[in-house]
Amino acid sequence: MKPFHKAISKIHGRGCFASFPMNKGEKQFVPSFLQPKPNDRSVCIDYNGATWYDLFNPFCFLNHSNRPNAELYWCDKENGFILELIEDVVNGEEITFDYGEGWSDTQSHRVGS
Repeated sequence: MKPFHKAISKIHGRGCFASFPMNKGEKQFVPSFLQPKPNDRSVCIDYNGATWYDLFNPFCFLNHSNRPNAELYWCDKENGFILELIEDVVNGEEITFDYGEGWSDTQSHRVGS
């Protein structure tokens, strides 16, 4: 069974959800691909202000929360993004992270549209 799946979100549209209970500190590699620039159909992460990445399903449905249960960060060793739980989660709980300042200023910075 995959640890995450997409489903209808109470926060916004669709979201990324835990498929079973998981503990704080658990990590998951997040598949992504380089994007030359963001476009209206992309769900992109701006990495270092110059490189854009699209996240693969179901991670492209990660929604923002001011009280997130996960962090998303770049890992040089893995040459990709890592999703780390910062709280225990239960089966079916939506996984969220803090998009950071300015995320609502442009649709290109939104994840989970």
